[in-house]
Amino acid sequence: MNNTETPVNSILQKQNLDNLISLWLKAAEPFKAWHTEGKYQIIDIPFSQWPNRIWLHEGEEIDSTTFSQVKQASSSLTLSTWSGLHTDENILARELDLTLKSIQIGMSMPLAIYTSPAITDSLLFEKVTDHASASLWSSTFEACFKYNIPTEVIFAIKDAVTFSLLKKEKEVVGTIATWNKDGHIGVHSLGILPTHRKMGLAEIAMHQVLQQAQQEQLVNAHLQSSVMGLNIYKKIGFIEIFKMANYLLK
Repeated sequence: MNNTETPVNSILQKQNLDNLISLWLKAAEPFKAWHTEGKYQIIDIPFSQWPNRIWLHEGEEIDSTTFSQVKQASSSLTLSTWSGLHTDENILARELDLTLKSIQIGMSMPLAIYTSPAITDSLLFEKVTDHASASLWSSTFEACFKYNIPTEVIFAIKDAVTFSLLKKEKEVVGTIATWNKDGHIGVHSLGILPTHRKMGLAEIAMHQVLQQAQQEQLVNAHLQSSVMGLNIYKKIGFIEIFKMANYLLK
């Protein structure tokens, strides 16, 4: 499939972002860490790196004057923006004196078109249920992604967001988190430890998630992929919808 913007893709983008932003807000809720400031929504949990960030209200555009005020007040946060797949994110970085931190590709897939392959291998999904398992999930996630989601954040939202340790033959090999809302599933934090990469484990885990989502008759699956993981998800059937750029305000 091509990446040309279509009405279907626009709908999928809205659903994808609704799922993602609602996850951020769910994480901020126990700590009362979300507020609005003019055109912007801001999450700032003092002891956490995630999901701390700034983003625009839907339909708003960045104004250099108002953004300068927000930047001065929130210089430690990340600005997230989303745009078409062919947008040059470096232009905004130059205009607003930002440092481009990372790029992710918003991807979605209608579960009605998902075809489950014949998989002979599988992983155990061990759900986070207590402080000990939340702590282990946090440390495993950090080993996978090189940044931290504190145990306190994970534990506070574990009854709403499903955090799971991925295990192969009783050994922890990675992490995953899923967020179900309004008939859609968001797949987040799918990471494999460096010692277990290039074994197809991320693909196996994703298929298991999609199979379960299909059984639950969910509508669409959504994720935001790094450039490195893009081909895995395209192979499974996910469609590239939009580009998400994350900028350091410092």
